[in-house]
Amino acid sequence: MNQDQSEQTKPRLRALHAVPFFIGYSLLPLYWLFPGGWSVAVFVFVLIPVFDVIFGKSSVNFTSPRIPRAFDVLIWLWPFLQMGNLVAALIMLQTAGGNVWFFTGHILSLGIINGAVGITYAHELIHRKSRAENFLGEIILSTVWYLHWKVEHVRGHHAFVATPKDPASAPLGSTIYSFIPKSFFGGWKSTAALESERLKRKGLPPISLRNYLWSAALIPSVFTAAVGLLIGFKAMLIFLLQALVAIILLEIVNYIEHYGLRRKQLESGNYERPHPGISWNADNRLTNAFLINLQRHSDHHARPRVQYPMLESRKDAPQLPFGYATMILAALIPPLYKRIVEPRIPPD
Repeated sequence: MNQDQSEQTKPRLRALHAVPFFIGYSLLPLYWLFPGGWSVAVFVFVLIPVFDVIFGKSSVNFTSPRIPRAFDVLIWLWPFLQMGNLVAALIMLQTAGGNVWFFTGHILSLGIINGAVGITYAHELIHRKSRAENFLGEIILSTVWYLHWKVEHVRGHHAFVATPKDPASAPLGSTIYSFIPKSFFGGWKSTAALESERLKRKGLPPISLRNYLWSAALIPSVFTAAVGLLIGFKAMLIFLLQALVAIILLEIVNYIEHYGLRRKQLESGNYERPHPGISWNADNRLTNAFLINLQRHSDHHARPRVQYPMLESRKDAPQLPFGYATMILAALIPPLYKRIVEPRIPPD
């Protein structure tokens, strides 16, 4: 809990507080209003860092006996809008003329929409207890070829975060260029191991059709084939490339969220329980609205079942100096990133 706020002083969460979180939806009209293709990329990686400075930070935590339905509606509607936007964009791009600059902008923008916003919403949905909400998260993940992440993130990453067993926790000294392939392939390997173990407990072989890896490979393949057959080869290629952009964005964010932080290993050989100190916290007001409080990642790992509007800013966690968009750009230059972040890593 934010040490500056007691339960008595926290404001009550109301439906009106959901309004700022809808800012992610602005990427959809923004994509179509400016036909050059680069509008979303410019908004996220140029304007948001500037707006983060203008709007400042907020560490306000809320209390509520019941979360207003508006916060659920926000993440329930998105999968259908994302699918509709993606299909419309692929149809348009299949017949569009344009140079490499034009198509690069569109691929980046689609990858940002489906990765930065889409995967963030999927992350919230796959953590929910409702099977229907899990399914909505799976729809989003299927559009970016990362359906296996539903298993790896919830059952793998949250169990082994900030230990050498977790491929998605970046060790001190690593760069995004070494981390991304390690996390990508390690995530698939982790999913295979988790599913093999689950099936073994049920008396089933790893190659059983109940292995989630089959779904994780088959469903995105069906999506890809459908795009190729119903829209065209160029659209299929763009579909795959936007998925690659989304995956890279996710993995850079993974890198940022836990870089250099480790859980202590106990004499028993086990690791201490997850706590706020193993994840970076950031209080940038605009980015937290844009990414539905994903930057309150320290509290998420301490309390993974807590829904996004109730996640708290943790003063007992290491603090990022900038929002995720700025930190992503910094991570592209490893010496700069290490200079910014490493002095802020808490001592053992």
